[in-house]
Amino acid sequence: YYLSARTAHLLALAGERGIPTPAGLEWEALLGYLADGYAEAEPALRPYALYVLALSGRYVRAEALRAARQPERLGLAGRALTALSLEQVGERAEAERLLAGLRNYLRVGTRSVTLSGPVESWYYFGGDLQAKALLLMLYRRLAPDSPITQALADDLLAAQRRGTWLDTSTTGWVLQAFAEYLAGSGEGEADFRAQVRLGAT
Repeated sequence: YYLSARTAHLLALAGERGIPTPAGLEWEALLGYLADGYAEAEPALRPYALYVLALSGRYVRAEALRAARQPERLGLAGRALTALSLEQVGERAEAERLLAGLRNYLRVGTRSVTLSGPVESWYYFGGDLQAKALLLMLYRRLAPDSPITQALADDLLAAQRRGTWLDTSTTGWVLQAFAEYLAGSGEGEADFRAQVRLGAT
C-alpha cells in the first residue's frame, strides 16, 4: 500500500509539472486502490494516502475533516499531512486550526526545532526529519512569515550529511519541502555562482 501511495504521489507531482503518466499505467485504478484500501491501511499510512488522493483531485474532504476532528489519533506527521490535505481541498480554516495545535509540540530555537510530540514511524516512512519536512511544507503554505518556517528550514539544512538526509525516502520529503520553500521565498531567483566537486577532482 505504501509503495502504491508513493508511486501515486510522485506521479501527481510530475503531472503538476507537465510530465505525463507513463503509458500502460492505469492511473484511475491506482487511485481507486488507495481509496478502497484506506480504511484497512496501516494507521501511520492513512494520512499520507489521504494527502495523495487530495493532491490527485479525489474527493476526500469528508474524510479529511473527520481525521482533523480526532487529532489525538494522529502523530505529528499525520496531523501535518491531514492539514495539507485540508488546505488542498479548500478547507484552510480547518488546516490552520490543526497547525495551531501542532505549534504546542514544537520547541523552537534560533535555528532549530525540536519535536515534543508523537511521531509516526513505519519502516522507511516517518521519523522526526520527515515530520519536520511536512511541517515546513505546511508552514510555508499557511504561515510563510512565521519565524518557525525559517527555523524548520535551518534545522533541516543542518541535518543533512553529504547532501542527503538519513535515507532516500527522507531525502525525497526534505527536497520536496525545500522546493516549496524556495518557490515561495523568491530565493529560487537568486543570482549566484557555485562550484561542485566530485570526489578528488
